[in-house]
Amino acid sequence: MSSPNRRRLDHPAGNMTATAPPPTIPLDPLLDILARTDAATVVRCAATSKPIRRAILDPAFRHAITIGAPCATDTNTNAGGFVPAFLLGFSYLHRSLSHADVAQQGRPRPRFDAALLDTLEPVAARGGLVVLRQREPAAGAPDLRGLRVCNSLTGDTTILPPPTVDDEYPPALLAVTDAGCSFELLVADRSLRTQIFSTKESKWGAVVETRLPPRHCHDVPAAGAHPVVIGAVVHWLCHGCLHPAVKVLDTGAGNATQIALPQGYLSRMRCTQRLDAGLLLAKSADGRLGLLVAEAGAIAMWTLAAAEEEGSATARWNRQVVIRRQDIGREAVEGPCFSVRFMGFGERSGAVILQMDGVGLVRLDVGSKEAVVLGCGFEHVGQTDLFQLCLHETDLCSLLQVMKPF
Repeated sequence: MSSPNRRRLDHPAGNMTATAPPPTIPLDPLLDILARTDAATVVRCAATSKPIRRAILDPAFRHAITIGAPCATDTNTNAGGFVPAFLLGFSYLHRSLSHADVAQQGRPRPRFDAALLDTLEPVAARGGLVVLRQREPAAGAPDLRGLRVCNSLTGDTTILPPPTVDDEYPPALLAVTDAGCSFELLVADRSLRTQIFSTKESKWGAVVETRLPPRHCHDVPAAGAHPVVIGAVVHWLCHGCLHPAVKVLDTGAGNATQIALPQGYLSRMRCTQRLDAGLLLAKSADGRLGLLVAEAGAIAMWTLAAAEEEGSATARWNRQVVIRRQDIGREAVEGPCFSVRFMGFGERSGAVILQMDGVGLVRLDVGSKEAVVLGCGFEHVGQTDLFQLCLHETDLCSLLQVMKPF
């Protein structure tokens, strides 16, 4: 005679309710959803099944996530528009009188050790990489000014050997490929002698002498003046010179020129605005050189009219208001000194992080022309060494290109 327990095992259908498998989501709407989400979610979904991974790695999906803009190729020239989803977040260190607050924003958080900002300053960022250099060492402290290149997505850090030339200009990432695993980094001294470190060679290349223009100004940009790279051409903003301009280095031709700043830009700024904080080189959505200016009543972008005019003393710039200050908040107009400090620009996402007196930290989307106040506690634009921030992006197109099907 069988027990009740045995009967239940012999006849499960009569005693247990079968759980139906969840309905599958068709690929087309799933890809539409993923095209509007963040990079980490896309990567996680690509690991769930072969059909989904195959669809995500298809070139058509890479086209969809850039909303019709061309993806970065192995030259990483970024000729397309902004993709806000490529912004991972940012890391910062903010010193008060008694301690230093180290934090990150972004979900998921970037894999970056924000504590590095206590002794290192960000001097370049591109393609998901952040380049760090040690600030002036304290008296008696060792001078450890080796450049570090940190991958915001993977957390990997590369410490470079010292170059032959002094890296007096802010370094420039010429190329970033394989989702940040490969890169070329250029350093230059005040005479624009250059060297390039390549991860493919794992060493610095030969020193290259640059042909300088007549009456070349040997003043160097500030460390916070991150360069903008368009193709093989590097641009630095030099506002501390007798004649402020954009210095241009063509690494292919081996010569340097300069571009005059827009006429009238200075008269639009308040007299209380610091130039080293209120100007920032950027890149337009169509890949042209831009200059963000903290004007009295707005944040504006001046865009170079044509590439062939680079190096001309009469270069033509077009001005466009990105956002008016009253659209950020009343405090942005009625603040005590109206100062703005640009903290970083993401060439892939079009995001600008800035600090504004009386308001705090603001994220500005150059593409949509919208601003979000990220939080209080940063209302005073003070000394630059008291507040360090670096912005993190990922080039999802490049990341998908190096992923393998399974």
